[in-house]
Amino acid sequence: MHPVLEWAGDRVLARLGRSSIFAVHGEVDAPTVLLLGTLTNRAGRTVSMVSASVAFPFLDVEVARADVAVGRALTPTAVTTPHTSPAAMFTAVGVGPGQTNPGAPADLDLLSALIAPAVDAAHTQMKTVVDAATSDAEGRVSAWAARVDSWDDDAGRLLQNRQLRSQRRTVGQERELIAQHSPAHTLIRPLLVVVPRQTTEEGGR
Repeated sequence: MHPVLEWAGDRVLARLGRSSIFAVHGEVDAPTVLLLGTLTNRAGRTVSMVSASVAFPFLDVEVARADVAVGRALTPTAVTTPHTSPAAMFTAVGVGPGQTNPGAPADLDLLSALIAPAVDAAHTQMKTVVDAATSDAEGRVSAWAARVDSWDDDAGRLLQNRQLRSQRRTVGQERELIAQHSPAHTLIRPLLVVVPRQTTEEGGR
């Protein structure tokens, strides 16, 4: 990326609120929320990552606007699509470096109200993948722990051996590492809202 463009991008991101995400136009037929799900271990490192888009093709815009106006939570039908990577997800909805800005998307309050149902829908879709990743990670950690326990037993029986005394100290360090590598947290983060290209502030539908 050109340094000037990188600088401009950083300035734009710096102005975005902590709990805010961008809304952009793309190749979609209905408002679509892009999300990223991550499973991290106790050390904060990512164990697994899932990309998913949640579209609302059956959304009655007029009814939804009325609900938002009176503060009523939206419960639209959501269609969730998993993707192999964040890059594949962005490509699938037509968001990329070559696109132009046709104007600000319309109905920002309505789009904001779609975030919560999108997260709920993504959570259901991602649960199977995250559960499988958690089971796999826990299996690897358990196998690692079993090997450490075996080393500890050997060192306990032969403590007079200097090398094994050193090994026992290493076992303690390994146990600390095992605890840090155990799966701990799941997070689903909205990344972007994508709307049809014809949906703008001027004459938005």
